[in-house]
Amino acid sequence: MNTTDVFSTFPLIHSAFNIPALILLYLFAFRPLLRWVETLETTLKPRLRKLPVEPEGGELPEGVPASSDARPDLPPSEETAEQRALKEARNIYDEVSEFIAGNPEKTADLLRAWMKEHT
Repeated sequence: MNTTDVFSTFPLIHSAFNIPALILLYLFAFRPLLRWVETLETTLKPRLRKLPVEPEGGELPEGVPASSDARPDLPPSEETAEQRALKEARNIYDEVSEFIAGNPEKTADLLRAWMKEHT
């Protein structure tokens, strides 16, 4: 006897299996996921409030820094360690991209040598 025959013969059995399965799915999948999203939202809301909102026109008003790390509680002359590290990383990125654009052959040689060392 096939399982589809059992369910077609006894439709109440089919419902009896589906209802507990839905309850277990809710308890062990949806509810923890919703709790995780809720805690994530509560931890991120304060950070999101500090970020400047870019208007639909695409430009920020004068005096508002374009950096996403802008903190309104600090004067513009003071930078946080995070902002300094971000500026340094951007400078390094700019230098590397300029080097790559100016010396593609050297860049390819450097990458080949690096790959040979690490393989």
